[in-house]
Amino acid sequence: MVNDSNEIFLDAGFLDVTIPLKNWHILIWILGIILVMIGLILHASIYYLIHIEQASFTIDSLIMPILILILGSTLILCVAPTQLKRKLQEIRQNTKPRDYLIRSEAGSELTDFWKREWIHKPTSDDRGWVFKSPGEKYWDKKRKYGPDDTGPILEHPNLIGTPKPAEISTYGIISIMILVNLFPIIYLIISEGLSLEYIEWKLTEDSDDNIYKFYLIKYFSIFAPLILSLIWFFYSIVLSRRISDTIETPTSYIRSMTAGNIELVGQVRYWQSKPPTVYVGRDYSRAVDNLTLWNWNYEILVETTHVVTDKNGNTKTEKRQTWHTVESDSGNYSYVLHDGTGGVLVHPGTFKSHNLGQYIARWECPHNFFDYDLYQGTFHRTWNGGRILKHKWTLFGLAIGDPCYLIGYAKPRDPKNRDDKEQIEIGESEILNNEHVQNRLLEVIGVDGATNEARLERGSELAVLANSRSNIEYLLIPGLNLTLIISITFYSFLLSSF
Repeated sequence: MVNDSNEIFLDAGFLDVTIPLKNWHILIWILGIILVMIGLILHASIYYLIHIEQASFTIDSLIMPILILILGSTLILCVAPTQLKRKLQEIRQNTKPRDYLIRSEAGSELTDFWKREWIHKPTSDDRGWVFKSPGEKYWDKKRKYGPDDTGPILEHPNLIGTPKPAEISTYGIISIMILVNLFPIIYLIISEGLSLEYIEWKLTEDSDDNIYKFYLIKYFSIFAPLILSLIWFFYSIVLSRRISDTIETPTSYIRSMTAGNIELVGQVRYWQSKPPTVYVGRDYSRAVDNLTLWNWNYEILVETTHVVTDKNGNTKTEKRQTWHTVESDSGNYSYVLHDGTGGVLVHPGTFKSHNLGQYIARWECPHNFFDYDLYQGTFHRTWNGGRILKHKWTLFGLAIGDPCYLIGYAKPRDPKNRDDKEQIEIGESEILNNEHVQNRLLEVIGVDGATNEARLERGSELAVLANSRSNIEYLLIPGLNLTLIISITFYSFLLSSF
């Protein structure tokens, strides 16, 4: 049952313009607003000079206002939270669930003095528990599929309801503002591309490489706005579908779940045994326990030297630093998902789509030519012609005790996945006669439904929907932008033909 206070808390209303919670986020937010105002004032002054004072006009005069406007808008979007996300941050600070306390005490720590290796752990967790979750001491180790004495988890949608994003948020307002100011620039860029001729463009003698560059610049300026608009539109459709699935699909209590497509929210717990230890980068000094789904990436920072020629034909050398992925690995281990009313076996490896949120830990150290173990016995200073500066290992994972949200398919449990030890503790007749253990005879896999895409995410439904937006912002704004870009492109082609 959902009370009125929860409904008010979860419904963001029509307009969502929310101030950040952290002080330094507020400073960035204010700086972004100031830059946006400066960009708009410069824009207005340029249009005034053109239309009222009949001043001459060039594309260059609009570049600075647009850049200031985009920079300010980017700063606002990076730190401005949704109303729901801010509420969840405030609740975490007040209730202080276990993983919130662990994260708040995290940071950077020197783990190996000789290698100068540091481990970095985030001090916040947007995908962690919002309310206090049942600790391991409250889990029934013998009857892991039975109900908890504490009842359903406090974040279950059947208790608190499902969040509803605002119709218009900061994202929508900023997006519309940027687009309105960008359309004239886009029109001018497309027109310039259509009118660009090779004879006017070339600065050196003819060559195949020069001709190739000319056509690349010409057609990029013509079709880049359209291609980017298409990518934004279709990406927004995918996001809209996922959010709609989460909001519209009813969440089942595990104790009353049935076979078929299903949405579940619960806590990750042990199945038959503890998951095997994960050794990040296959190094025993970077060992992490209790991960049921994980992946890590090993990257190196490489510095390369490039010769650059400017438009006047002058050459100079510059150094560039780029991260390159050298190796990656992933794995999974089946677990029991428990929502307080009961548990069910989940096979995370069957899910193709999953979101583990921010990284658990990141290890960094400078490159040491004399360290045999670090570079796996290969004594190299360079990589693909560049000088190696740093090494970095980043780990993402879903751990025992974490909240988990999934849309999957529940099917009768495979006999090979039967827990024989528990079968002895709970007689076969009791399983068949007790309606509350029906969930024990099922297992969940990542198979798409007729309308829903199977996916598994770290976090409860609250965390999954914390950054969600309405269909107006997912579909209407990108769709309107695509329509206008198509119209501008068509109009530019039409004028160039006369």
